[in-house]
Amino acid sequence: MRCIICHDDYSEQIFCHTVLEKYEVAYYKCKCCGAVFTEQPFWLEEAYGEESGIADIDTGIMVRNIGYSKILNAVLSDFFPNIESALDYGGGHGIFTRLMRDLGWNYFWEDKYCNNIFARMFEWSGQKVEFLSAFEVCEHLVNPIETFKNWFSIAENVLISTQVVSAYEKEGVNWWYFSFESGQHIVFYDMNTLEYIAKLFHKNCIQVNNNLFLFTSKFISSKKMKRCISLRNINKAYLQSSKNSKVISDMQYIKGLHSV
Repeated sequence: MRCIICHDDYSEQIFCHTVLEKYEVAYYKCKCCGAVFTEQPFWLEEAYGEESGIADIDTGIMVRNIGYSKILNAVLSDFFPNIESALDYGGGHGIFTRLMRDLGWNYFWEDKYCNNIFARMFEWSGQKVEFLSAFEVCEHLVNPIETFKNWFSIAENVLISTQVVSAYEKEGVNWWYFSFESGQHIVFYDMNTLEYIAKLFHKNCIQVNNNLFLFTSKFISSKKMKRCISLRNINKAYLQSSKNSKVISDMQYIKGLHSV
């Protein structure tokens, strides 16, 4: 089986499991880059068939968005303080975009599977931005390399969230991140996989924490990153950013649109 990341032919089947409670699906692991992926995912239309693209078992959606907004606010404040615009790709119902705008960042929303509820009027219109975030997106990609290529054509800096395959090595098929019930997770990344992607696009892959990874041309030492995401620094950045919140200016902007 050819790897969907590095296209190496040395991938072997590691198990089969029921997906969507009805389909027996084969899972493979690449011996070269370490990626784990399913057979050709013929069930995706059914997996995304509901009105919301967010699975009903995703009970961590609120705490995840709040936590990520605080961490990314600190990262942007320390390493990218002068960016003019940013994009949350696969932004769900717009929770993260709204939170980042509340903290003063000129963030926009995009998601082909979800309705924008919380960041209306701030949809992405296709323009280039300086920073792109994609939380819980990479596991859903049918063609990861093409998606990363597209992301880097939009932004120089890309931050993703994902759970690395090393967790699977410990838990086997009981690893919760496989999300067999939803059928939406079809590819999983090893640290070697992420490094391969970074090298392919001439980027550094910087680990922010256990499940956040930044692809950038900047060199940021692990020491500096650790200091950046310390609780003290996160809280400091949060308090400073709140002073520049877009809550009022966004409200005035939307009211202006309605009055036209």
